[in-house]
Amino acid sequence: MEKGLTKKAPLGRQSHLGRRGTSTGRAAPSPATPGGAAAPVVAQAQSMSIEGAPLYQKRIDNSGIRYRHDPRDREIWQIGLSVGLFLLVLAMLLWGPQRLVTQSGYKQEALRQRVSQLQAVRDELKMQRGRLEDLRRVAALAEAMGLQQTDPGSYSWFVLPPADGEADTTVARLLRSGD
Repeated sequence: MEKGLTKKAPLGRQSHLGRRGTSTGRAAPSPATPGGAAAPVVAQAQSMSIEGAPLYQKRIDNSGIRYRHDPRDREIWQIGLSVGLFLLVLAMLLWGPQRLVTQSGYKQEALRQRVSQLQAVRDELKMQRGRLEDLRRVAALAEAMGLQQTDPGSYSWFVLPPADGEADTTVARLLRSGD
């Protein structure tokens, strides 16, 4: 990636090294510097040495440096988001049906219980209906009320001629014939 300075830091801000944009002066020459040569100009230098070789540590404040926009960053984000969404959908497709199956199992069990309750109610109603329709029971109730069964020969049958516009049906013919 290519670095470029696109914006300078404001002059009024302080860093841990002093005011930005101003040099703090020259560093003192290190006693380990051969020949007593002057040290290079730096913001703040500290002398260190490894086996007699002079090394200088230089602190640089990079807060004013901005990187140029890299179009690959957008591609990387798009790929990352696409992969993340794909994994989310995949997880939903893998574990979602298990949750639905579990819930549908609970619903089926509740429906089975309801069906068994309704079957018990149906059986009880059938038994009540059978008891109420029992002819021996009806005869006992009629006798208790003082009702008597009429003789079938005591009925009188009236044969009615068909009315105007009424078709001569089999029932009407049977009624007229007296059979």
